[in-house]
Amino acid sequence: MTQPENTSLSDMRILELDSFEVPFPMSESQQERYRRRFLTLLVPEGSDDRGGSGYVCKVANPEGETFAMKRVLRPMRTPSMDEASYKRTVTAQTAAFRREFENQQRLSGLKGFPKLYGYGIAEGEPLIVMEWVEGETCKKAAGLRAVDPKGTRVEPVTVAKLGMALFDLIARFEYLDDSFAHRDISPNNIMLRTDEKSVSEQVESGEFDLCLIDFGSSTQVNLHQDPSFTRLTSVVRRATPEYAPPEMLTNDLPNLDRLRRSPLIDVYAISSVLYELLCGETPYRLGKLSEDPGSYYRYKLEHAIPLPSSMHIDLTPEQGIEGQPELIEAYRTLSSAGAVNTSKLIAAANVVDQQLGRILLKGLANEQDSRAQVWEMRGMLERFVDNYTDNIVRRYRGQMLLPFIDVNAVAPVQTQQISLGAPVRGQATVLRATGQAQFPTGAATQHLRSGGVGRTMTATPSSTPLVRDEVRAKRPITAPVIMTASLIAAVSIIVAGCISGIDASLTLFDKTVSGTIGAPMAMLFCIIPPLLSVPFYYLGESLGSKLLVGTCVLIALETAVLLLVHITDWTVYTAQPVAGVALASIAVFMTIGALWAIVIRRRS
Repeated sequence: MTQPENTSLSDMRILELDSFEVPFPMSESQQERYRRRFLTLLVPEGSDDRGGSGYVCKVANPEGETFAMKRVLRPMRTPSMDEASYKRTVTAQTAAFRREFENQQRLSGLKGFPKLYGYGIAEGEPLIVMEWVEGETCKKAAGLRAVDPKGTRVEPVTVAKLGMALFDLIARFEYLDDSFAHRDISPNNIMLRTDEKSVSEQVESGEFDLCLIDFGSSTQVNLHQDPSFTRLTSVVRRATPEYAPPEMLTNDLPNLDRLRRSPLIDVYAISSVLYELLCGETPYRLGKLSEDPGSYYRYKLEHAIPLPSSMHIDLTPEQGIEGQPELIEAYRTLSSAGAVNTSKLIAAANVVDQQLGRILLKGLANEQDSRAQVWEMRGMLERFVDNYTDNIVRRYRGQMLLPFIDVNAVAPVQTQQISLGAPVRGQATVLRATGQAQFPTGAATQHLRSGGVGRTMTATPSSTPLVRDEVRAKRPITAPVIMTASLIAAVSIIVAGCISGIDASLTLFDKTVSGTIGAPMAMLFCIIPPLLSVPFYYLGESLGSKLLVGTCVLIALETAVLLLVHITDWTVYTAQPVAGVALASIAVFMTIGALWAIVIRRRS
């Protein structure tokens, strides 16, 4: 057998697995061969020490393959804990550990996450076998591009490039059938793989091969799980307070389950990690507090985060700007126009560095709805990096800095089919942006205005997701439309009755056709103009303007018919009713349209 490197055989023991579950479908014969790789493992001696909630260690199989094994050990039972409470705690740990395996199972095929090999039982305890990631944690690699003598503050452009890679990493959650949230991102859970490039090579190139580990607190964003499961596992599914947003540090918020399943939790955590790399300290310095704050949630709400600034404050003209490639490039650009004042150049860099601090504060908003989205944070960091050298030059020359916010930015088009359901009399579903209940989205408003209730619409999400709101639209007033349609029908029947049976002639292209107007022909002459005017109803914005446009078109069409049809046997008896009805219909149409447009002013 081959033991894991840096461990002697005397420090190893054999662990036999009672069962092993494969993480993906395969045939029975394949499963048998696959399981044999993991049923016997060499593990470090002493790894079964009780008292902790679990651990990850490097293990090997008889063929010499190395893996990472994560185990959850039964908690120590205190004298004050009764049998029922102890069983609930054990059940909670086991359920949370199983959910961790299932969540990691969904991510196993994506770049940036460890491969998953299976779920097993050994000595009555569950375990997960996964890829052993060779590399360094983000925290250990932080000092390779420092700007201070202690090596605690990382050069701003490197921090921004690492942030871009991190936001690219969690953006891959969108590739899944359902979105995902890690919920415990910290420097110790971010690995820089060293299989192909060393950490120093990655820092130098600005291209990072990241791997996110430890999914003990992860969850699906749209998971409809039993609330009792959340309550049961809340004792073991905790985030690291230094990097956790307020909603992860309290149980007293409304809609807490929804808040805790948001990708914006990871935005806050990554922003906290980047803040620490940039400043050498976490945003709230919780580990350096002289006394216990009691509630980390209240402490974060009651204290403001200092704006990171003056990252190059330790640089002096005597030391020069060696090891700062962006400053060197700015120096060369400025030196082409004359001598460069190094002190002024460093001061300009310190001002530009504040842009990165402002970007991070957008991801550190206490209110979840005020936090920047993943794509927004990634875009701002990219613009900061692209403009960094130019902005140092511009600041040195006294010019305005290029902004890191794209005022013309449009969210990536990610459409989602949302079924509005069948129409309900007097009701209509309204889609609104989360946290903005007073503002219906433009897409939903246009959809309802176009009469598309009950169909499926394509909604483009804004900075906050669309949700079904319980607010119901007021019943649309349809009386004017019904009255107008009834009036058209009545006028058509009356006019048809008046002109039916009289003599008339029709002249087209210098040819005249004369005869007696029959009842069908009379009805046709009266119905065609209103029908032809109907499409023009949709040209108006308000109902009043729609009626006015339709009326004007109807008058024009009726006039055209009268010009084409010359009534030859026109008697006083028939002429007076026809003229009266025509004038009355025009007056009614104009009155309804004018009143609706000017007085009521209600938009459809």
